[in-house]
Amino acid sequence: MNKFIEITENGKRILINLGCVIRIEDYRKQCILHFIDGTPPLTINLAYESLKSILQDPNHSMYG
Repeated sequence: MNKFIEITENGKRILINLGCVIRIEDYRKQCILHFIDGTPPLTINLAYESLKSILQDPNHSMYG
């Protein structure tokens, strides 16, 4: 799966390939993404349910 989301964290735009994510932790209104290549985990300000709906919808793309 090559689905990307673009987020802004601390004033920086980050493009995330969700195909490289091996585990997602639900932490309050945030998600902690764990990557397949050993990249350190990334906490994003996106609710788990929102990210789950993005992953399930083949036509969904998200920028924000």
